[in-house]
Amino acid sequence: MKNEMDKHKNVLLNSMRACVENGLRLHQDAELLSTDRSPTVVALCILAQEEFAKAFLLQLVREGIIPWSAKVRDSLHNHSLKQLIGFIMEWLRPSDDEW
Repeated sequence: MKNEMDKHKNVLLNSMRACVENGLRLHQDAELLSTDRSPTVVALCILAQEEFAKAFLLQLVREGIIPWSAKVRDSLHNHSLKQLIGFIMEWLRPSDDEW
């Protein structure tokens, strides 16, 4: 059982890493185009935010804070839910004064 849990946690960790890498790449692409101020830049930023939100959600599952379920899996493909998670992440972020 423990071996199966470790395997599941490793899969989640690898998925989280992929999400963060994708988010960073999308953000870097947006920065390269930032002087353009086009809707494409905004779209890239939104997609980057969604990738970071997926990584955050997977971390919550990995830590056992929320259980893995079909609804969690489906939320990884739902743009509105990933954007909501992004807002929650922003709200949870401490201010610079707290650091």
